[in-house]
Amino acid sequence: MGRPVNVTVVEKGLPPIRNVPQLIVARPGDTVRSILTGLGIAPQSTRAVASALNHSAALAGGDVIAVVEDARGEIVGPLEVSLYRSGRVLSTVAHVKNGGYVAVAPRHATVIPADATAAPQKTKDGATLRQALEGLRATGALGPTSFSNIVRLAGRDLDLETKLSASDSSELIYRSGTLAYMELTVAGHTHSYYRYAGTDGGSRFYDASARSTVPSFIRKPVAAGRLGDGFAWRIHPILHKRLFHEGVDFAAPYGSPVQAAASGSVEQIGWEAGYGNFVKVRHPSGYTTVYAHIAGAAPNLKVGDQVHRGQVIARVGSTGLSTGPHLYFELWAQGKRVDPLHAPVQIEAGLDGTDLGAFTHEKGRLDEIAAAGTRLMSASTPSGS
Repeated sequence: MGRPVNVTVVEKGLPPIRNVPQLIVARPGDTVRSILTGLGIAPQSTRAVASALNHSAALAGGDVIAVVEDARGEIVGPLEVSLYRSGRVLSTVAHVKNGGYVAVAPRHATVIPADATAAPQKTKDGATLRQALEGLRATGALGPTSFSNIVRLAGRDLDLETKLSASDSSELIYRSGTLAYMELTVAGHTHSYYRYAGTDGGSRFYDASARSTVPSFIRKPVAAGRLGDGFAWRIHPILHKRLFHEGVDFAAPYGSPVQAAASGSVEQIGWEAGYGNFVKVRHPSGYTTVYAHIAGAAPNLKVGDQVHRGQVIARVGSTGLSTGPHLYFELWAQGKRVDPLHAPVQIEAGLDGTDLGAFTHEKGRLDEIAAAGTRLMSASTPSGS
């Protein structure tokens, strides 16, 4: 599995380039020779290229090697190799008739943006999708966090035990050495995943519909809180009756910030005799949360506002049937109260508002890079190959 994302730029009106570069992002410690060897280039050619580039030292993470191979297969070894750093070419060498390599000015209209480079990855025909993703993690192409994110998303869209064929592929786009985009094509169907850093400060992967399956529920909405009565039967401290406590209490200093447990829409801000002042938030997938006994809602918060996970929506108080400052926290799932501390919560971390607009813009940029690479590779493939 693995098709290089090509970010070659061809001026309008120029004929298509027949031999399109492969772009390999170096990990810290990689060398020119180790990268060329990994591409299957013969030892004699790897030595000659490294010598001509005059770069035998380890590469910095994020350096890019652009390798142009002969599409006709008439030349042993690459036609041209360039070394890029921070988007700028450091040196380029080209194949000469005697089989050696000499330093030349770049002869291809190749632009490697500093914030968008890609690496080809390969896997054995017949491996499962899960094994292919694990292979990308083993090579360092997928970091541990990216791997976990992608597996969750891909596991929702695809059977991870699907056997892959030679026609299946992946494309990866990096930004400043960090994976920004991954495209998986399996059995003719393509699924794309995009990294986005939201206004809540979290950086995670989303699918093309701006949905994520990264865990997105805060079970303790007041960081300074101390757990009091839980989701269980108890003697009510004011009514002195045995009643079921349908939420959980977090004792905290008066005025402590209360966070939204997940992203959603403010459904109600009000007062009830039992709750006192409260805020009610509706979330995706049939979930609702209630924050009660609060001193009041956050300034300017109003019904209909979109809030994100971790946003301060209220302050701890002691309103309604309360014996002291604390937060009473309820979780509703499909219309029924459930234990906020232990109930399984499957809330997809979708984007909305400003985040959705920014994500859509970023997604468009990454789609353009990936599409340009696909078009150029297709145009550069010899007929009949």
